[in-house]
Amino acid sequence: MAKKKSNKSDEKIGLIISQIIITAILIVDIFVFINQDSIIAKSLAAISFVGFMFLLIPSLKLTLKLKG
Repeated sequence: MAKKKSNKSDEKIGLIISQIIITAILIVDIFVFINQDSIIAKSLAAISFVGFMFLLIPSLKLTLKLKG
């Protein structure tokens, strides 16, 4: 029982760490989009922003579902 609870909390900690990393990448994408003049840099930042949002949203939902 204790091992199962430990696994759930380890999983939740891992998800939270990944969410922090993805959020940092999203902040950098916003910074690049605002400060770069190149159309290619802006388009790559926008594409990666959308891609990382597709990773972040399910991760947030899964973290809220986990108990412990």
